[in-house]
Amino acid sequence: MTLYSLFLFSLRSISTWKDVFFEEFRLEESNIVNGTMKTVKQLYQRIFSYHLRGQIKLIVFKLFRKLQILSLLNKIGFLAANRYLPLNGNNIEEVLGVSNGHTQTYKIVEDIITTEPANHLSEQVLNEIQPFAAVTETVVLDTRDCGFSFRNNYILDRKLNVIGGYRIEFEKLPIYIQTLSNATRLSGTVAYLSESEPSNYYHWMCATLPLIRFYQKFYNLADIDFFYVGQFPLSGFHEETLRKAGISMRQVIQKACTADRLVAAISSRFMGVNDPVSEEAYRFTRSLFQNECHRGAEKEKIRIYVPRGNVSRRRVINETAVIDLLSAYGFQTVEMDGKTVKEQAEIFSRAEAIVAPHGAALTNLLFAQPLTTVIEIIPNGFTNNCFYVLANYGKLNYLYLQGENIGQTKDAHHRDIYVDIQKLEKICQMSLRKLNYC
Repeated sequence: MTLYSLFLFSLRSISTWKDVFFEEFRLEESNIVNGTMKTVKQLYQRIFSYHLRGQIKLIVFKLFRKLQILSLLNKIGFLAANRYLPLNGNNIEEVLGVSNGHTQTYKIVEDIITTEPANHLSEQVLNEIQPFAAVTETVVLDTRDCGFSFRNNYILDRKLNVIGGYRIEFEKLPIYIQTLSNATRLSGTVAYLSESEPSNYYHWMCATLPLIRFYQKFYNLADIDFFYVGQFPLSGFHEETLRKAGISMRQVIQKACTADRLVAAISSRFMGVNDPVSEEAYRFTRSLFQNECHRGAEKEKIRIYVPRGNVSRRRVINETAVIDLLSAYGFQTVEMDGKTVKEQAEIFSRAEAIVAPHGAALTNLLFAQPLTTVIEIIPNGFTNNCFYVLANYGKLNYLYLQGENIGQTKDAHHRDIYVDIQKLEKICQMSLRKLNYC
């Protein structure tokens, strides 16, 4: 080896060791930073409740928007949603800019009509739970404009505006206080199958999954390469229902993306009272489990009380007394936690009577048979007609019972429930035959 070659070899060796040293230093520094951040995060979560943390983030994002700091942060790569653009059949061109030739749209209007009254005790009247008529309007967006993307469970335009259903308050959506993921470009066609809360059993079964019916109406599902379901932990019921609808898990996309072609059904399902869905949505999901409904209907009838399971809100405080009273009417306690949708469908289709506190398990009224008696127990001060609407579509005998006022200060939707046993007995006498067992 010449002296010159030896000199070059030495320089390269020094450079290599330098890179190794600094890489190890950077890794060590990164580990220290990550460890510190993890400790700070754990401390923050321990000091502040989940609800309070959400309020803090909301205040921060409101302040950043008011001071126009977010728009500055977007320019340096810290992405956040800009505005919320409510889409309806009358403002399509204004919101989407369809005049560019890369985008076309379809509009579908569906009725929400209930006719059967909700039965209740004479001293408990909830005006929100009564027959009504409304509409839900859906716009199907078909675009080859790569400025659109799917991120954080929503569709966004090139200015990072959220495009969604009409009459939804931006500040109440999770995306308002979230940072946006960078979008990956995919080849082919991607269809939107998400919303603000796709992890919720009711939202998924009654609002999100039924979006597939719009794609079936205008497209061949075999021509859709992927379905964007959003960024959240998938549960067993997501996979089970997607397979039932003919969608394989290989087609499911959760990461933020854009594509050669994006297709999105955007429904304004909040145009009525509370949170109702159309009868077409109800029938779509029920049809996926039609065989299970038939099998359940052929079995011996049962009466079921469905508890809330392992939850931190809307718990029935005196549940033991509730179960004791219901046992005199032939009820058995059946938990839905851990059961497949198929198993839940068979149980609810067997039931001749169902009693349950307001919660996700009552989504399974999708599978109940006509004339089934349903008693929904509602927290004091809270009303929502979503399960009343499902009961109307299924021609069920629906009743509600309000919990008692026990001075809770938490949000009405989250309040625990104390049931007046005498009132429960009275509403059972109104609707059920008492069974006596030796």
